[in-house]
Amino acid sequence: MDVESFLFEDKNYLSCLVEEFEQYEMKQAIHKAQVGMSEVECEPYVPKKPTFSFEAITLDTKEKLNSVLQSIDKESIVAFDTETTGLDTKREKMVGFSFCFDKEKSYYVPIGHHYLGVEAQVSSEDALHALKELLTHNIVGQNLKFDFSLLYHHCAIEPILPFADTMIMAWLSNPGSKIGLDTLAKSYFKYEMKPFKEVVKKGNDFSTVSISDATFYAAEDAWMTFLLYGAIKKKMELSSLTHLLKEAKNVEYPFMNVLMRMESLGIKINPEKLLELQKNLREELGVLTSEIYALSGSEFNIKSTQQLGVVLFQQLGLKGGKKTKTGYSGMTPII
Repeated sequence: MDVESFLFEDKNYLSCLVEEFEQYEMKQAIHKAQVGMSEVECEPYVPKKPTFSFEAITLDTKEKLNSVLQSIDKESIVAFDTETTGLDTKREKMVGFSFCFDKEKSYYVPIGHHYLGVEAQVSSEDALHALKELLTHNIVGQNLKFDFSLLYHHCAIEPILPFADTMIMAWLSNPGSKIGLDTLAKSYFKYEMKPFKEVVKKGNDFSTVSISDATFYAAEDAWMTFLLYGAIKKKMELSSLTHLLKEAKNVEYPFMNVLMRMESLGIKINPEKLLELQKNLREELGVLTSEIYALSGSEFNIKSTQQLGVVLFQQLGLKGGKKTKTGYSGMTPII
């Protein structure tokens, strides 16, 4: 056997693995894999952007809306989201709602858009009837407490037990992480959501957004929520966190309705007792202030750390303060 005939080819055998290294963010491996690459053999690897896409569909008539609702299986997972004129669910109004029950399509139902030349929309009465039917499915959402609170106050809908909430799931799986929809989309899918400020002009609310623009923005929220539910659930199962999924179902989700009822009813207080407490605290504060002035030998603004530093370290001669450009540091332990 002629051993010398067995020679390594003059090529970088790692070059074919660049995409895999990039996927797992193996920077050193990527660098080694690109060594020796020539423009003829292979161009430097450029990370590919996620190819996630979906069809955003406007349901602007009763007929279109009912047709889609009838196509949803009874046991389907349905991601749901609302668009409103503001964040106060007691005062603000619903402009429309979106829902998604598969990875390919997501729907938006316009109800309360107001601008010159506004296109066709679903009537409030038809929308309410559709909502009641839609909410009989397994509803998931991102911060459903907001959406349900809006429905309870304005649509007279009976309390609903959520099937799942991706915001709560994300928090349970990693309590120290950010759990906003945009952040989760980047974290799980490297997907950039359309920013709210690009859709709604400064000083306006969602009702002024064109229905075509609103459709993509709202449908995207529901679509991403639908994807996140499956992704977070799978991650929790693989991480042996199924007990937290049960806790969410038995504790967190039912407590949403308890919390919403508390917020709706408010907290009973005794105004006279609070006024009395305010008076007493004001008097105590006055006494303490007078004592401080007597001890320091002068009156000054107690709230000013700069003036307080002068009194402590210059007038009273206390030790331990370090003079800085803006005053003194190290006052807390001395006080």
